[in-house]
Amino acid sequence: MATRYTNPITQLGNDDATDVASGWKLNFYDTGTTTRKDTFSDNELTTANANPVVADSSGRWSDIFLESGTYKVVLTDADDTEKWTADPVTGGIGSSGTVDEKTASYTITVDDGTKVIAVDATSAAVTITLLASATAGDGFEITVLKSDSSANAVTVDGNASETISGSATRVLSGQWESATVRGDATNWLLRADSLPDMTQAQAEAGTDTPRRAVSALRLEQAMAARATWQPRGLITSNDTDTDHDVNITAGAVRDATDAAGMVLSSEITKQIDAAWAVGDDAGGLDTGAVANTTLYAVWLIRDPTNLIVDALLSTSFTAPTMPTNYTQKRLIGAVKTDGSANIIGFTQVGDYFRYTGDIIEDVDDNTITSVTYETGTLSVPPSSLAHIYGYVTNVTTTDSNFRLFIRTAGAADDTGVDQEAFLLAGYDASTDALAGGKEGMVLVDSSSQINYATIEASGVATVKINTLGFTMLTRRDP
Repeated sequence: MATRYTNPITQLGNDDATDVASGWKLNFYDTGTTTRKDTFSDNELTTANANPVVADSSGRWSDIFLESGTYKVVLTDADDTEKWTADPVTGGIGSSGTVDEKTASYTITVDDGTKVIAVDATSAAVTITLLASATAGDGFEITVLKSDSSANAVTVDGNASETISGSATRVLSGQWESATVRGDATNWLLRADSLPDMTQAQAEAGTDTPRRAVSALRLEQAMAARATWQPRGLITSNDTDTDHDVNITAGAVRDATDAAGMVLSSEITKQIDAAWAVGDDAGGLDTGAVANTTLYAVWLIRDPTNLIVDALLSTSFTAPTMPTNYTQKRLIGAVKTDGSANIIGFTQVGDYFRYTGDIIEDVDDNTITSVTYETGTLSVPPSSLAHIYGYVTNVTTTDSNFRLFIRTAGAADDTGVDQEAFLLAGYDASTDALAGGKEGMVLVDSSSQINYATIEASGVATVKINTLGFTMLTRRDP
């Protein structure tokens, strides 16, 4: 914004101010020099005045507008005899100055008032040093802006010990971040301060120290990134429109190594019968073709380079084949296919998964050795709590004793078969014991296995174990 010139010394004409100052001259120079500096006849600074500006026959000057910075003004009479000198005279003050581009450190001068100093720090960090506030004068204003996207900072530094709103410097670290400072002839005040938007990576990392503008979404991402191991949301279900799709609700959780937060912003559907592809309603299988009667892990995966969160289906519960750029993962669920490679119906509440489709009979064994543990593999994720119904039949028995023993695979001690069982069903009957069973929970090992045993004193016993569901312990603690 230009400033209209007013005489700093009001007395004009001869000493008693009785003569008209016709033909007197106002000479304008750069402050402290004899280099002439333009004034203008309009507020937009488009038409320069003659220099000097000569008074008319009535001793009046036409409109005089000053640009930014300071001037030296010398008044002479029509014969060029000097009457007085004023230095400095403050020029334009405001926020509509020109843009001056810099790529290296620079010290502000009085002629930079109202300018925007746009700094490209791509090559190296840059320091913009302010001139002395007393030299600039009360009301001098300058804006410094970082125009590049590099990690190099632009530092606005007060002159000597002068401060900027109480601080020695103001550091601009993000692209388009700016600071507008105004001097009060002693120090500098931060009049306006623009902050760059926080990125998703910065929100999730939580280690970025410069100030950022934070949106509601970034706040949500930051909170999710700092969350505990326990997942929020991320509930799976089989799609009601097709037998091959898995739905996953929006949610958030830390990845398995606690390196980053993983935020799925909206529900996503992945197809178990198609090769993985990014996005909703796309293939979800990591490798190969979908198989019959097979348990699949459901993984939440993240590409930290492009900040994309997606889902993946794999037969591996420890090391799925990850898509390119996806390096972070978290196990969030499991599904089972039937004899036609269709997903068996299920529901999920928290960490509990209940099969609602075909009955899953994981053990059907009639070739057992009495009171000797056998091994069975259940349709549940490794190291989970299997929800089962185990029962034994022996229609040819002539013995009244009945027992069914089930334990975690390998969890043996020296106190006998009955004392080793985690789940025990049985009784002593007054007549022949033909069948019996029990529902309960048993911990499977890292291979999803349990041990089972029964008493076969006579006849042929058959042990059957149906898997009803499971509580996925590794969903909360991988």
